[in-house]
Amino acid sequence: MDARRTAAPASGRLARGGVFSPAPAQVVQTHQSLVFLTADRAYKLKKPVLPARAASDVLAARRRAAEEEVALNRRLAASVYRGVVPLYRRADGSYGLTGPGVVADWAIEMRRLDERLMLARMIAEGRAGAGDLARVGDRLAAFYAALPPQGRRPAA
Repeated sequence: MDARRTAAPASGRLARGGVFSPAPAQVVQTHQSLVFLTADRAYKLKKPVLPARAASDVLAARRRAAEEEVALNRRLAASVYRGVVPLYRRADGSYGLTGPGVVADWAIEMRRLDERLMLARMIAEGRAGAGDLARVGDRLAAFYAALPPQGRRPAA
């Protein structure tokens, strides 16, 4: 499956109202994902990059990857990462977070964050200073220092 060919059509179909919320969703495309923003939620779908295999194998792998991402990211943002939810493809070809239908993919459900409070934006607008950055750095340093060692990786 070529993500470049499938991401754009998929994002248009899924952004329509009725899939993630009654109103259409705003779509943000990252290198690896499509993020659908509603009024209070964000739903992230990984772009399809796995080779064609049995659909159940692909779906199981995508679910595991989504669950792993949620588990990892909850360590620093527990209030943001709500869980993993199925995306159903219904008999009429439409998609939704509720059945009936066949599970077509797995989405990471998150609380939508206020874009005005994003650190990059606050820095660009002069609303975050050295003290703010030091607090972020201290939090990250404490987080990483508390993690168990993972072993050395060979040099590239």
